Amino acid sequence: MARYDYLIVGGGMTADAAAHGIRREDTRGSIAMVGAESHAPYNRPPLTKGLWKGDPEDSIWRKTGETGAELVRGRRLKERYALLWLATGAVLLVLSVWREGLNTMAGWLGVSTYPPAVLFAVATLFILLVLLHYSTVISRLTDENVDLAQRIALLEERLSRGSPPDG
Repeated sequence: MARYDYLIVGGGMTADAAAHGIRREDTRGSIAMVGAESHAPYNRPPLTKGLWKGDPEDSIWRKTGETGAELVRGRRLKERYALLWLATGAVLLVLSVWREGLNTMAGWLGVSTYPPAVLFAVATLFILLVLLHYSTVISRLTDENVDLAQRIALLEERLSRGSPPDG
């Protein structure tokens, strides 16, 4: 894992200014800039105004690379259930190593012939619960997509008739 003397959280114009300020005060320290955007910092007002006037695209970038800062971009934690997966793995590992505990759990569940089957049952139950959750999330997103498509159709109809979208 890399170690840095300075860590800047954010990847926008302010983070760029911080990197330049750090570099002016400390020419040797290592800088990391962690941001959610997938590109280097840029000047936001010129992006919306300057490019439309024919200014070159290069004029929007803030030259953060000159500071030597390492840009750690777009690396958000995407796994919402990482802790659940780790906890389940830990429980399964403990039960597989601690044979007496596994035998006790198997006895509670009425499994007397092959106690390791409880490990498989616990893992299967967890996967089924995650799949159930994902199916409810997908159903909700599908409903939201239908609602948005209907709203877009209504707005397009209003625009085609010449009436304002808000009315």
